[in-house]
Amino acid sequence: MIVEKEIKFLTSGYCIAVTPHHDGTHLSMLHTNRGSLKSLKTEDDVMNDFCLNYGSNLEGRRDGARQLLNIKKRPPVIISERLQLIAMQLPAYDTIGIVYIFDLNFTINPQHDFSELVFDNGLRIKVKARECAILRHKAKAYQLQQKIGSPKPYQMYMTFSKEPHYT
Repeated sequence: MIVEKEIKFLTSGYCIAVTPHHDGTHLSMLHTNRGSLKSLKTEDDVMNDFCLNYGSNLEGRRDGARQLLNIKKRPPVIISERLQLIAMQLPAYDTIGIVYIFDLNFTINPQHDFSELVFDNGLRIKVKARECAILRHKAKAYQLQQKIGSPKPYQMYMTFSKEPHYT
């Protein structure tokens, strides 16, 4: 599998967010603790490639979260179970599209018709959601992260020296 520059960039640093970014040439922007990268792909295409890097497509990851949490609209996305990497989906403020948030450590500055998420590195992202909705999405992301938490020791090391014995 060819690893594209977007995937290399996202896996090289701590992921913060993938946002829509329409400037006539680029369609999305990837943010990590190492900086930002503009992409020619849409945010959904970047996220689909990121999910495929860990074994499943974006829609499959969304469906898994929907079933685990029993929610329909904008569930958090499981990127990697092993790394417990989750992305929260929020509507973009100034353009059509979805903002995918990986770093759940942010402060919320509520405004009149949008909210601004402020991250530890100073990155500011505007989303079209009120503070209470953002907090609900954040709680669902933490809940999903807890559900896919690390496997039990007996699940990790279960091996059979002979045929399994059923009683």
